[in-house]
Amino acid sequence: MLIEENPTKYQVFINGIRYGAPQPTVQLAEALLATLTPDQRSLAEVQPVSTDGKQLLFG
Repeated sequence: MLIEENPTKYQVFINGIRYGAPQPTVQLAEALLATLTPDQRSLAEVQPVSTDGKQLLFG
């Protein structure tokens, strides 16, 4: 059985809109949050994405 590994990256979204480039670690994505204004930061979230930029849904 062949198992493909698709590395996860982390994307910052502000009010549902992508901000910046996908980051290889959560810590780097959270560092991007520090560059935002307080208003933007309250609307921002870090979400996992695949290397081709598609959102990963866990549930």
